[in-house]
Amino acid sequence: RVVPSWEGGTPASATQTASMIAFLAPMSLLTTAVLLAMAAGQRGPPFDPSRWRLDMLDEFDGNSLNTSLWTAKTGIHTSQEGEWYLPENVAVHGGRLTLTAKVSADPRKTGGLNYTSGWVDSKDNWAALGGRFEASCGFFIGAGGRSRGLWPAYWLMPQGGSCWPVSGEIDVMESLGGCHTGGMKTCGEQESHWDLHYSKTGACNNDGSIGNFTKPIPLSRHGNLFNESLSTFGVNYDVPGDQMTFYVNETVVGVHSGFNELVDKLHPWYHILNYAVGGPWGGFPDAETVFPTRMECDWVRHFSPQG
Repeated sequence: RVVPSWEGGTPASATQTASMIAFLAPMSLLTTAVLLAMAAGQRGPPFDPSRWRLDMLDEFDGNSLNTSLWTAKTGIHTSQEGEWYLPENVAVHGGRLTLTAKVSADPRKTGGLNYTSGWVDSKDNWAALGGRFEASCGFFIGAGGRSRGLWPAYWLMPQGGSCWPVSGEIDVMESLGGCHTGGMKTCGEQESHWDLHYSKTGACNNDGSIGNFTKPIPLSRHGNLFNESLSTFGVNYDVPGDQMTFYVNETVVGVHSGFNELVDKLHPWYHILNYAVGGPWGGFPDAETVFPTRMECDWVRHFSPQG
């Protein structure tokens, strides 16, 4: 595995890893601010492990998904996408979680959709009210292929919340691999966003995305994420201070305050990792999108602040 910098480059022992993967009880309401507000595009302060308590870590050791923490989804999602999620498209091997997107062998058996892919979430297994949520992931396309129509994401949803998006949605990372209505227009290139969703009227399916705070990550600064390398995507959610700080590889890409007042009530948030194909935002694959293609994650973790 890739050893996090805060570990000083030394892998955790088997005992430490096992104890951390067995996630701890849900955290109580935060009483300490997570981070000071920082200007977008600047490096944050070095991560200080003495200020944080690690209370969830999965490094995807072994050869099977930790089903006490994760559930692999079967079926469709509701964003007009082109994939049918299957547990068989989810694998754990070599210290990584792999979500594979493929062309469906028989669309009649996959909801009439032309692709299959993988989704895992920690709903009903693990959630936390706030703190530092992060994942180390990368995206792998075939040689010479383009990334158009690929839509990997790492996001958080409220455990026990009301209908979407009344209780909110936190998108830590959505990477788009093609033509779409905003940001860069060049097909085949890719950008990554963070987003927040809430209900404009308090009613179901009345989406109020905080569009002014959607920040594409310039390729010139962070590189094309579809390049067989890992990046760390994260958010520090200071619940008492009502502030979120989004970062990629410890570079701050966005700061937002005031989200608490936009949702019906505060709920603990659970992790979702999925590899979508197609949809109205990023567009659908074309002849140069090579399948199969993979989203790989080295680890997912959560910290809560210490006193």
